Amino acid sequence: MVGIIYAGGPGKRQVANFDVMLKEYYEMRKWRANWNPTEAALGELSLADVAAEPIRIRKL
Repeated sequence: MVGIIYAGGPGKRQVANFDVMLKEYYEMRKWRANWNPTEAALGELSLADVAAEPIRIRKL
């Protein structure tokens, strides 16, 4: 678990679980954990045709 303990304020001594928060963030944004958007996210952006193309990685 990756987390941080808050020192003050209303969350004093509570631990934020970043693994859970990151998973929820990706689900909310419709992205996969490997930083790739889902087909649904691309469709909302009118980029559904991009999802059908293979990913090409170019070495620099």
